[in-house]
Amino acid sequence: MEDAITVACANIRPIAFDRSTNLKKFKRFIGEAADRGSNLIIFPEMSLTAAPSPLSKPSNPVDIREIEETIPGDSTDELLREAQRYNIYIVSGLFEKDKSNPDITYNSAVLIRPEGLIGTHRKVHLFEVEKPFITAEMEFIPSNLGGPEHGVGCAGRGVLTAPQILTDLNAFKTYGIDIVIYDVVGDVVCGGFAMPMR
Repeated sequence: MEDAITVACANIRPIAFDRSTNLKKFKRFIGEAADRGSNLIIFPEMSLTAAPSPLSKPSNPVDIREIEETIPGDSTDELLREAQRYNIYIVSGLFEKDKSNPDITYNSAVLIRPEGLIGTHRKVHLFEVEKPFITAEMEFIPSNLGGPEHGVGCAGRGVLTAPQILTDLNAFKTYGIDIVIYDVVGDVVCGGFAMPMR
């Protein structure tokens, strides 16, 4: 990958329980991003295998099992073909089915490059309404960069200082890290905060 990259953020409106339509949207956005010179495109949480928002309408665990997929699986295979076609990196959110236990579902994000799947991030901090049907687990290198406790202070500050801490700790070289993608709640990080600080 180049030293400087162009990132496209796809703000799509996924259709609940309609992977086929969502994948068509993904392909269109991937093509447009590549045509505009992007090296990386990032799609929202749960956007590929979408379900109704658990915050507005709790989903039934049985419904979630209808759309969850293993990683790698059909969706990541299709995204890999798009990554190869356009020579682009792709981050996508989906419901992941655990390969060894069909009763476990993760809210995951995958990072795919033209050479293949790089890795999977499984959401760790779940909302209360997610906990009955989503399992929190970590993959990748577990890390805690410190900062204020949840709901206090600025998460954006953590995102700003994290690359420097990783550099100071020589983590990029030690673990062979080429790219770091932060999965953070946008309404906590951005601007004047959409939620009150305590």
